[in-house]
Amino acid sequence: MTLDPTATRAEDLNALVGILSNAVNIITAEYAKEDHVVPSLDSTEPGPFDAPENMSAVLSNAVRTVEAACAQLSFAVASPGHVMTNKSYGYYEPSALLVVCNAKVADILLSKPDGMHISEIAKASGLDQGKLGRIIRMLVTKHCFREVKPDVFANNRLSIKLLSTDPVSGLVAHMADEVQKGAAFFNEALSDPKSSHSSLVTDTSFARAHGCAVFDYYESPEGKKRLDRFSQAMVGWGAVTGKSNLSKAYPWSACRPGTTVCDVGGGNGHVTLDLVRSMPQLKIIVQDTPSVMEQAKELWGKDKSDFVHSNSVRFEAIDFLKDAPVASCDFYYLRHVLHDWPDSECLKILQNIRKAVQLSSKLLLRMSSCLEVATLRSYLAIQMNSFCNMPFEAAGLKSEYANSSWSNFGNSSSGNCRNRRAIETTLVSRFSNVDAMLPHELKAIFVVFDSFGPSQVKRQTHSSKVDQNFQAADQELATDQGKKVDIANIQGAIAKASKGCHPSFHRSHLNLCKPRDFLYHHRLIEAHTDLQFADNIHSKGVVIER
Repeated sequence: MTLDPTATRAEDLNALVGILSNAVNIITAEYAKEDHVVPSLDSTEPGPFDAPENMSAVLSNAVRTVEAACAQLSFAVASPGHVMTNKSYGYYEPSALLVVCNAKVADILLSKPDGMHISEIAKASGLDQGKLGRIIRMLVTKHCFREVKPDVFANNRLSIKLLSTDPVSGLVAHMADEVQKGAAFFNEALSDPKSSHSSLVTDTSFARAHGCAVFDYYESPEGKKRLDRFSQAMVGWGAVTGKSNLSKAYPWSACRPGTTVCDVGGGNGHVTLDLVRSMPQLKIIVQDTPSVMEQAKELWGKDKSDFVHSNSVRFEAIDFLKDAPVASCDFYYLRHVLHDWPDSECLKILQNIRKAVQLSSKLLLRMSSCLEVATLRSYLAIQMNSFCNMPFEAAGLKSEYANSSWSNFGNSSSGNCRNRRAIETTLVSRFSNVDAMLPHELKAIFVVFDSFGPSQVKRQTHSSKVDQNFQAADQELATDQGKKVDIANIQGAIAKASKGCHPSFHRSHLNLCKPRDFLYHHRLIEAHTDLQFADNIHSKGVVIER
């Protein structure tokens, strides 16, 4: 069911209710398939699909639809002034979350499933009873914690994520503390002529609030107090977005024993630690700042001491803006790194990796893309895209994930948005196994995406004709190692390989064959494409993580 822009208001509301009802039916059916029911908000037990990697695409899409439909429905019936006033008060919620995280309220309530009186909670936390009670009650109205009877509070499905042992609590506190303080200066950073058009990390709203750029902040005396929490926040982000997906995003089982994976800017290495749980034949090198490397040693020493003792993991400090990572690794992994830096710094990071690679090396990028979807589901996609881009755009940082990049890939106003996918990077990956494509650089590039905009189409069997075209293109592009390939030949090969694909794909990709585009493949986010072509690429081992 879709919304008709010419429909009456009543029809709009009924359509929204229909969309919502249909999505709820899908959710309950997906749970029933696994002999589960949708968890109650009052429960503190983990649900079967809490980890995003455990959710099917059908379930994920339905959940996003519910979020979007509920939001639009409430905004549609409430007065505009009421809605906008509520939005302006939105800062209170993260502020309240920071209080209960720092006071460890969820920990205090952990052994009290029937609830605890606010006087006891306040005593255990050392905070004022009246103020803390109002803060918790406000969160109860947001369905975080529950009030079992007046002034008696207990944990629930949401508040249990605020346990100090849960990395998500670190993420929540990180965002509610130093990040929210930085966001408070967003307007000043934009309106000041000195910083408004700057791409320097020292001209961001965060730097204005804290006196230095974000990563310098965590090396300062004040920032070091929060460094452990920042590392925990990155683990929490992995839990929220699906850190285990890395093990599924590449055929690691085919790698020879001793294959080296360099986790560049990998924090404490929690993602590659999760990878080696299922792929112990790999050797891991984690690289980040010296202080973070100390945290990495502690984490791996506790959770994977056998890897540490067998020298199957190394920890090497690096300034990836100045230094090349460890040379000649089989894989270089960049997870949510490039979005933190302006283009000039991204280029330095990639150039330093180029210095380290061998011809057989592969670069794996994990980034966030926002797919344009012509339905209500785009609500969350746009919301998340804005969340990811807004703090950086204030400083002139990465905004290529927003609408600015879409116009490069065919007719953005086409009604065929259901076929819009994060596919351009796979096109680059598909042809980059030709050594001459990137002389002295990477032999193959595999790109992994977090996609906040769900695909609305069912996968189809890939076309054997397109597959044959690719094989022919490979043969035509095959050249002696190190020999430069003429750009016109690459364009011709792509044209041949894309025969049978959607016409807009064929038109919009012939101008992408510039060496700079292969280096800046992280910019190439969206394209109209034929599903058969997408599945053909997927079958070749190039994975878009959804």
